[in-house]
Amino acid sequence: MNQFPYPYTPPPKESGLLYRAKKLLAFMSPFHNRNRFVGFLTCFVVILSIGGVAYATSHFAGIAVIPKSIGQSSSTSAGIEESKQLQASGNTSPWSTTSNGGGNSEQTTDPNKNIGSQDDSSTPASPPPPNTPNQPTEGDTQNPSTPIPAKRTMNTTGALLSWNFDSTPSGSFTADRANQTFNNANGRMTTYSVSAPDSLYVEKSSNDGYLVKKMPKGSFNARAGSPLRHSMAIDWRLNTPLKSGYFAYNFKTSPNFDSVKGGKLPGLCGGTCPSGGEQTTDAPRLADGGNNPAGKAIGWSGRNMWQAGGHLIQYFYHPNQTTKFGPGYSYRYASGSRTYINDNKWHSIEHYVKMNTPGKADGVFQAWFDGTRVMNLQNIRFRDDTSYAIDMLMFSVFFGGGDASFATTKDEYLYFDDFILSKAPITH
Repeated sequence: MNQFPYPYTPPPKESGLLYRAKKLLAFMSPFHNRNRFVGFLTCFVVILSIGGVAYATSHFAGIAVIPKSIGQSSSTSAGIEESKQLQASGNTSPWSTTSNGGGNSEQTTDPNKNIGSQDDSSTPASPPPPNTPNQPTEGDTQNPSTPIPAKRTMNTTGALLSWNFDSTPSGSFTADRANQTFNNANGRMTTYSVSAPDSLYVEKSSNDGYLVKKMPKGSFNARAGSPLRHSMAIDWRLNTPLKSGYFAYNFKTSPNFDSVKGGKLPGLCGGTCPSGGEQTTDAPRLADGGNNPAGKAIGWSGRNMWQAGGHLIQYFYHPNQTTKFGPGYSYRYASGSRTYINDNKWHSIEHYVKMNTPGKADGVFQAWFDGTRVMNLQNIRFRDDTSYAIDMLMFSVFFGGGDASFATTKDEYLYFDDFILSKAPITH
């Protein structure tokens, strides 16, 4: 029998994992079997292509179902869009500061008055959850019961203020004309500030007069001196503050109104009339920059604001807010549907404010849209003493935001009429 001349020694045994990896690489190697390598490579490319097509299809399909604007969409998509608008409409910094001067002709009848309504370019904060301590709570609202009239007739019985432009001559609404129109035994105009004076004027249709604010294409609440600045503020201060009262006005937009990202409309205020992220108490800011409710209350404000799609909200500053900018409360019917002002129809808007008893959060803020109650905020802290109450009407109007993303896409017109301040209900 033939034998090896030397004893046989087998090769060292490799570890299982390393051995299998080498065997797999050798099996897939093009040098070992070229046809097998091409087959593996083809399968890999096919699998990768199928996965890529599936991902792209699902991604773009998801984008397609997002509504382009708030509009009259379903409650689910509307809720998503409203949340986006309330929390982040694209402006995360305070709006620009206004000062008289520059290239614009702006006037104020009170040089010591800080025109906060012109500086307010903030995005409203979202209302806090209902279980957040010491926050206003939302009560029941109503559904419309009557058709929207061409222009709602206001109850002026016992009104402290009744602005009607029927007897005002057509043409530019200057500071002198504003004084003649607004001032009476119950209060006086303290601020008149209009960028481009010819953009605010009275127009007549038969015997019906109304105030028009023109917003040229590309304009917004830019810095003073900018040719893009188109904003206005007329403040009217009560001689004797009110503990409770109603304020209403008629409003209309131009046809095919593009609301862009939003803008401000009139409302009432008291104390320091905070706006633009100003504090509502005298305590230092919270660590995150929000308002600190622990301090003494120094002011409140409650103006209207339209958002993208023309949805109407109440932009509301109150001492118990913990955000820097006032929360935005949505105008909604009892059905859950929202209210809109971008349809070129006259709409009436009415506010009711009842001051709280100092030391108690028992204040009230309600709103009616075309005579239907669409907001009912209860348990509000407006003040901690009687040094202020309902002190002033803030008639501030502008698109903005303080950057061009808020700018008008075409010439827009806002129409106002029948400003009423009363101790009695006005539209309902």
